[in-house]
Order: sequence, then C-alpha cells, then structure tokens
Amino acid sequence: MSGFRADRRSRSPQALARFVPKLTRPALRGFSRAEAVLLTDWEEIVGRQVATYTQPVKLTFPKRDERINATLHLRVHPAMALDLQHSGDLLAERINTHFGYGLVARLRLIQAPLHRREERRPLSLPPDLPHDRAQVLERKLAGIEDGDLRKALEALARAVQGGNSS
Repeated sequence: MSGFRADRRSRSPQALARFVPKLTRPALRGFSRAEAVLLTDWEEIVGRQVATYTQPVKLTFPKRDERINATLHLRVHPAMALDLQHSGDLLAERINTHFGYGLVARLRLIQAPLHRREERRPLSLPPDLPHDRAQVLERKLAGIEDGDLRKALEALARAVQGGNSS
C-alpha cells in the first residue's frame, strides 16, 4: 500500500482542469455540453432579471448529429410567460451570442413554478494554525517571490494543515 502512495507522489503536478470532466460526468450524464453550460451558467448568460423567472429544462435538436438550431425548453413563472413570449427572440439571440453560434432557434415555454436551488453557504475559514506550525509554514514559503502565488499556497496549506490534528 505504501508503494502505491509513494508512486502517486512521485508524479509531476497536474492541472486540476484535467480531472474536472471525470468528476462532473456523473452529475451531467445525459446532457450535452451546451445543456450543462446552460444549467450551470444560466444567470450569467441571460442576466439576473431574466434568470429570476426562468429556468432552462432541456435542449432538443432537430437532427440527432447536429448541435445547432435547438429548441430550448424553458420553465417560466406563469406571470412572466406572456412577456417572455414577446421577447423570446432577444433571449435566443443573447444565448447564441454567449455560445458564439446558432445553438437556439426557438423557445418552448413551460408555464410552471420554478424549482428553487438552495443558496450555497460560504466556505468557512480554517482554524488558525498553532504558532510553531505557522512559523514552519512561513519559512517554507519565504523563498517564493510571487506574492499572489505565495498567498494562494499559504491559504491552501493553512486549509490542509488546519484540518489535520497531527
């Protein structure tokens, strides 16, 4: 078992982005990449005001192998459906501008109450390190000239070491 850990540690550092697809695949199974982006970045794409009364449900494409000219099935608060029906072309244009191509050709509005997501709680700060551990950490980071990198590594080390009782 210890040989396995030593082998893993001997590898060079790897970019975190390399592991993201494997980690998110189970949660986004059955969704195209565009659907995943629509779901996760909806407010950024359409703006806060529109996002308060709409939610993307799914994309359906006219041809199985082509990922253009989709119908966006959109859950809309019933009180705002008529307004969105009139401004739907502008919304589709905004979405297509975000993606850089004609992803959405039409909207299909579903008048229904929105599903509310829970707000994420902010991460708590790690507990302070004991004085001796803090001094060791400062000595280890002293040789790093880039201030932003030094601060990021210090925050990471404090979070990791703060969670360890040994």
